[in-house]
Amino acid sequence: MAIKTPRADRLSNPLLGAAALFLGTTLCLPASAQPAPGRNVAIEEIVVTAQLREQSIGDVPMSLSAFDGDTMERLGIQQFDELAAFVPGLEVQEQSPNNPSFVIRGITSDNGAANVEPRVSVYQDGVSIAKSRGSLVELFDIERVEVAKGPQSTLYGRAALIGAINVIQAKASPEFDASVSAGLGTDNLQVVEGHINGALIDEDLSGRLAFRHKSRDGYVDNAFGGAAFNGVDLFAVRGSLNFRMVENATADLIVNYQKDSPSGTAFKSGSFAPKGGDLKPWSPAALSSFGGFEGGKDLGIEREVTGVTLLVDVELNDQLSLHSTSAYREFESLEVFDPDGTGVPILVFAEDARGEQASQDLRLNYDNGSRLTAFAGVSYFAEDGRTRIPMLTYIPAALGFYSGVVNVPAEKPVLPFNPLAMVSEEFTLYGETSSYDLYGDATYAVSDRLAVSAGLRWSNDDKVSGIRGIVKHSPLGVGLNINNTAGKARINASDDFDGQSWRLISRYDVTADLNVYASYARGRRPDVIDANFEATSANGVVFTPVDEERVDSVELGAKYAHPDGRLTVHGAVFTFDYENFQSVISEANGDITTINAGNADSTGFELQTSYQIMENLGVFGTASQNKARFDKSVNGRPLIFGGNRFRLNPDNTFSIGATYAASALSGTFTVVPTYSWKSEVFFDDNNDRPELQASDRVQDERQGSHGLLNLMVNYVPDAGNYSAQFFVTNALDKEYIIDAGNVGDIFGAPTFIAGAPRLLGATVKYQF
Repeated sequence: MAIKTPRADRLSNPLLGAAALFLGTTLCLPASAQPAPGRNVAIEEIVVTAQLREQSIGDVPMSLSAFDGDTMERLGIQQFDELAAFVPGLEVQEQSPNNPSFVIRGITSDNGAANVEPRVSVYQDGVSIAKSRGSLVELFDIERVEVAKGPQSTLYGRAALIGAINVIQAKASPEFDASVSAGLGTDNLQVVEGHINGALIDEDLSGRLAFRHKSRDGYVDNAFGGAAFNGVDLFAVRGSLNFRMVENATADLIVNYQKDSPSGTAFKSGSFAPKGGDLKPWSPAALSSFGGFEGGKDLGIEREVTGVTLLVDVELNDQLSLHSTSAYREFESLEVFDPDGTGVPILVFAEDARGEQASQDLRLNYDNGSRLTAFAGVSYFAEDGRTRIPMLTYIPAALGFYSGVVNVPAEKPVLPFNPLAMVSEEFTLYGETSSYDLYGDATYAVSDRLAVSAGLRWSNDDKVSGIRGIVKHSPLGVGLNINNTAGKARINASDDFDGQSWRLISRYDVTADLNVYASYARGRRPDVIDANFEATSANGVVFTPVDEERVDSVELGAKYAHPDGRLTVHGAVFTFDYENFQSVISEANGDITTINAGNADSTGFELQTSYQIMENLGVFGTASQNKARFDKSVNGRPLIFGGNRFRLNPDNTFSIGATYAASALSGTFTVVPTYSWKSEVFFDDNNDRPELQASDRVQDERQGSHGLLNLMVNYVPDAGNYSAQFFVTNALDKEYIIDAGNVGDIFGAPTFIAGAPRLLGATVKYQF
């Protein structure tokens, strides 16, 4: 939508953002990759379900990374941005729990508006959680995580335009096991977590309960005093039941709840320093709320996410099985932030995002035990969401800001709420979707070495898009950023859309240890109905259908595993063409307008490998290249972002690591150093080019190439049920940014968000 403050695609984002804290990647190391001296170590491949059936990861004909729970624990992976350090082609930026950015092969998904579709699928046990404000979940008590790159719409459906992330959580089982752990670290880091699992009545009914509480002070001080910015405060709990209904049927009921209440995000001005401070993003920021905004809310985030999932699996006979996934999910998230970043009471915004969804999937799998495996299914998805953006502007300070005269106070300003000096306004975006999918996929073994696969998905969406604008207080008689909709009421538009996605794959076993594959796939992001304020229209708004975005991708890959299991190499090269790429521009009058930036293309490769050099020493690493660029012209007509890089996408990344085990102190120490590097990153599709912006004339909103060094040390005693872990992240204390531009960029005064500094800590775990 076209408005004058937060960018249309970042409205619900408040300032989108940013490059991943880590990048690069590393091949998944299963439990056996952490060797103890004196025993042989073979790197076993993880069993995955990326193609909706169980397979060894080496047999799946796609670029796929997977991690089991033991590996994640040893590497200290607790959240998505830490995972991204070990997955080629994946970038995750966690600006806040309310504002994540998922990037696969250069394509970013982070728009939080209720009427916009994601581009990257995030799943939890096969249930879509891709809506931006509800997609960030803590990774604890995990069975495994799978990251599939390339178009996956046929397999995963909604939003898998360029890839999918599926988090498979640990389920209840009859065997008793339990654990509890506690950790402390710098910046007052505190982590407590645990789980208990076992049979409840008999082996036909089992239960599991797991939780994590984590808190950490912020790492950017508030120049006005109070809590530092960019902190962590979360509690997550999961309960699950496993029912063995009859001999050939089981069900898993899973309930998830997560609450986040961290401090606010440090949008640090790059133009106006705090009193006695400087412009560095990692030095103290002077930010505040004012004027009784949202009932006196201070800067910060309050978010709750709840989900209920029922998985039912029935073995009909030796060849057929039926799988049902039923789910309900809801989230509420309120983030209050200071978008100008100056310490002056100029602007204060909030984003109040809420959504609920229900889904049902039924799938029939067939495997004749010989040549043919296949599945076919039908799914239903319903979603109802809204994103409310209230804004408060203090006119005297705003006039000084726009004219370049800013007097930054030394203390937090306290102002009375005076309607004669304030403009209070808000708009709300609404989105409702009802979707039906039919899909199927089959793999046929032409010979003992050659197999071919084909899949097709048809989707139909009924959509309602709504918008409401209210100017609450304004001495000017009109809003600064929005208009009143007719009668200050919600105005709706509706339409229905359908589309298809598909994939074709051939896989050939060159030897028993080496296979190669080729694939062609189409991914799609469903059409949306864009809503804009328009003073000349009868209702004060105008609705515009936005065509589906499409990706056509070709991928060639090879997967090798040495017979003794000591060496694995997985690699892929790819190219894709992207149609109808939707982006935004800032116009001279301050409006933010959604545009079709035309087409884009990319070529690249992804590589991940691991090698066990000796019994107690292994190395692993990854590398990727993705030269994603907007096309310069179409039919001889120049495109506005022609030749630009995709935002948040480094052209090149790599990561390396090692595991070294040694006996000491009546136990085994395993040392795991990792280093991940990425090349330059821009934070906007316009690449901060002055000629593409209304006010900003300096190209400084980018992060140069940089690397991060981490170290994990795990200790397991020869006798006893406890273990310990010592860690340091960003060991060299590298200073870098994860976002730049944001709302302030509209007025030629961009804000910057610092990446996390060095963090040290230790954790002790006891298993019962």
